[in-house]
Amino acid sequence: MKSIHFFKSVEDCIRPDFISESARILNESEQDISKITKISIATILTGFLSLANSPAAIEEIMLKVFHKNYEPFNLLKHPEKTLKHPLKNDKFETASSIQTLIFGPHENAVLHLLSKETGIKSEAFNQFILILILIVVSICYKLDLNSSRLIAALHADNRNIAKLTPKGITSLLISAPTEIITDKTDTNEETEEKFKPKHKWIIPLLIAIIGLLLFYIFYKPK
Repeated sequence: MKSIHFFKSVEDCIRPDFISESARILNESEQDISKITKISIATILTGFLSLANSPAAIEEIMLKVFHKNYEPFNLLKHPEKTLKHPLKNDKFETASSIQTLIFGPHENAVLHLLSKETGIKSEAFNQFILILILIVVSICYKLDLNSSRLIAALHADNRNIAKLTPKGITSLLISAPTEIITDKTDTNEETEEKFKPKHKWIIPLLIAIIGLLLFYIFYKPK
């Protein structure tokens, strides 16, 4: 498969008009919005990376994107227009459900940390994140990515994504269950080792000594 720079593909869709309109709505400078947009995109992509071991969840996202009422190419053509009006019910529900899937049980914590990192707390910012999610999944549609191709593209771009994702969010989303299992196993082994006799040779030696004594008592020369 041809190498895909997924982060750059998303960035290329964020044109000056989108940044300018976002700055107006969120009451921030365009320079700050440009930075905030990159952090937010990286956070969304980290959410997708957290599903690397759950291809079924990614396929569920793709089904939401590929349904007949979704118009990804219109969104990619003029994403700034979506900012000017509240998301319609179907798009809002699609974006919200995808957000829940990629952030899982940490959804509220991730949004709180993202808001804290960017310094923006408003309903408009929540809609801004949902629109970025729709842009990301629209890129998936445009590039015809299934779950395996998407994860491969994200892994290939992992350095850029990790660099921009706030560390607190990364630690929430990217867990290492195998390491946790290993830690528990090690703990159990240490506990078992603690209660094992440290000098296993003592018992056999005592038995041998007792045996020799008995032999001497009963069979000693008269």
